Amino acid sequence: MNIRLDSHKIAEIIKREKTLEASYVAITNECYSETCFTKEEKKILSKVISKLFNDLEFAKIKYWIDWGTFLGAYRDKSIIAWDKDFDIGIFSRDKDKLINLLKDSNDVSIEESREFFICLKIKEIGRDCLDINLWDKVETSSGAYIDNYNQLKREAAPFENLDSIYMEDLELDVPCPNLEWATRLLEGMYGESFMLPPGNPILDNRGKPWMMNKGGR
Repeated sequence: MNIRLDSHKIAEIIKREKTLEASYVAITNECYSETCFTKEEKKILSKVISKLFNDLEFAKIKYWIDWGTFLGAYRDKSIIAWDKDFDIGIFSRDKDKLINLLKDSNDVSIEESREFFICLKIKEIGRDCLDINLWDKVETSSGAYIDNYNQLKREAAPFENLDSIYMEDLELDVPCPNLEWATRLLEGMYGESFMLPPGNPILDNRGKPWMMNKGGR
């Protein structure tokens, strides 16, 4: 976040934009150097994602949508209007394979690469808006789970067979075997009221700044 908006500025934005959804978009665009997707950018994103997922399948890299993208697909059947990136999850064991796959890409370039995170720039859009979250599978005496840099543990068993969901014109794999599991997972990530868009332009339902919540509830 680049700018902290005070309550007066937020009130001005809401008055100007009329609706909460438009207000969230405007607030996001004023607070971040990265902005929300325009309609044209969403078309480009859809094309790039479709090709990337085909390449991942060919390379036998398991992938799924995650965080706010997962929430948007499940709740809204689209990208959340005020989301500024598209989130994908893969296992960290496939990181090198992914990097090699991207070297010759005409669509994306690697902007940042960390131990558990890769940020990609979509060239036609001109900014980094594609996040790859890397997860580790961990075996313990109490069972197997997957973990990432956010220290969010998930049961490993559901990742053996992933279900899919439609988001606009894309069929996308979700991080669970069925939509019942999706409900449980999203409740753990965003709280029991995850199906309700945020009603407060400052705080989410847990009292935290909603833009700092993964995916912008």
